[in-house]
Amino acid sequence: MNNKWGKFLLVFGLMSLAFVLLAVFDNTGNTGKDKVTQKVKKEKVQNINDLHLYDKETLYNQGDPDVITMYLTVRRGNTVENTNHSWSEVNQYSAYDYEKWV
Repeated sequence: MNNKWGKFLLVFGLMSLAFVLLAVFDNTGNTGKDKVTQKVKKEKVQNINDLHLYDKETLYNQGDPDVITMYLTVRRGNTVENTNHSWSEVNQYSAYDYEKWV
């Protein structure tokens, strides 16, 4: 029985030593010394006020009268179309107020 434990401990010890040596002398791992940097060409930032947004007409032709879709923009509209409202003006109404207008 002593012989089996001796062989087991010898094999276990040799395997442990092999793993330790591999971990210490492993040259394939990323050591952080080989940093590669690349220059990235950045595009010019566009002014959102210069962009024109278009409605997708097919969204309005879905044929389901029970579904009402409202679209919100993240900036103020214009006074000609009476869409020049701030978020505080929009938020002063509850969901029940919108049901009155439908």
